[in-house]
Amino acid sequence: AVVAAQLRLTLGNRRAVATEVSAVRARTSPADGSDLAVFLRATERLAGLAAPSEPGEFSEEPTPDDPALAAIALAGRAAARLATGAAGGARSDACRALHAARRLGLGLLELQSQYLLSAAEWAQGDYRAAAAAGLAGCKAAASGGWEDSVWAAGSWAFSAHAALMRAQPRDALRAAEQGLRSACAAHDPVIRFALRTARGGGLSDTGNGSAGLLELQQARDELGGTEVPGQLATVAAVLEHRSALSSGHLTAAAAAIRWLNERGNGECEQTLMHAWTESATGAHRAARTTLKSLPAQHGPSQLPCTVIDAALLDAATALRDGQPTAARRALQTALHRAEELDAVRPFALAEPEVRALLVDHLRDAGNRPAFAYRV
Repeated sequence: AVVAAQLRLTLGNRRAVATEVSAVRARTSPADGSDLAVFLRATERLAGLAAPSEPGEFSEEPTPDDPALAAIALAGRAAARLATGAAGGARSDACRALHAARRLGLGLLELQSQYLLSAAEWAQGDYRAAAAAGLAGCKAAASGGWEDSVWAAGSWAFSAHAALMRAQPRDALRAAEQGLRSACAAHDPVIRFALRTARGGGLSDTGNGSAGLLELQQARDELGGTEVPGQLATVAAVLEHRSALSSGHLTAAAAAIRWLNERGNGECEQTLMHAWTESATGAHRAARTTLKSLPAQHGPSQLPCTVIDAALLDAATALRDGQPTAARRALQTALHRAEELDAVRPFALAEPEVRALLVDHLRDAGNRPAFAYRV
């Protein structure tokens, strides 16, 4: 029954997984540390069914003697860490599971591990590494005949979101479309939401703002009350809000903030979106005041690129307030963080005066970082 649950999970049918797992729990009580208990817990974690774990619990878990089972347990632990926002630990576990899968010739586990690695890299903001892991996952799916698996669709989703942050919207669109063609995208609402929001962002960033905004709104409506990871909800709201503002739809922009607030995610990003709205309506000093409350806020759903967006908005409002020195300082902050993450998109969407400031920055003697030329 647990093997059947794993197969159903691979096809994106999480409800059926929950049914299978519940049936196993009802029929038997596997001893802690037994092979069945380890396999069952890993399956629950990969399906997002396990209760949240405390960080200390992971170090106390015994390692199975069977190397294949130990690798599966690592993948499950990576998923559990991701669910608690511990992306660094998830990355470590996913890497170890990936190496074991390759050594043991476990193709499906390799795909699962690449998916988890891509998710962890994206959560930490290493968009270059997230794109590479996502692409590797898609290749593993193709070579193993798992193209219609939830892991392949998820790899396409993270590839798309990473491409979006690297200002490669056409690549993001292609990846999102590929993932949405997967059969499992119709069964897994979380993966489908991730793919549709990436597609909406890609449409907006390629000049089709109305279609992009509509796609983002419809993705949110389709999701309904389904729980999604905090960072995914946050990035979806930010994409929708930015698309609405660029199209001049203030009511739609406010709806994105309200939805995120109701979900209890993205406190920092809600503040940033309010500042964006104030700036868009000409209240530049109010926007700067709003931004000043950001450093004191932090949460597990905060996006790594938020500090870049905030610094660029700070630069724009400082310029409009006649403070070029403060604007240059904010621009430097944004450039430094963006180079670490390989995040180009915030600069592509920056205000014209900020882009002009960037050109002046590049003209300065000895001030020629390669990343600055890319943005």
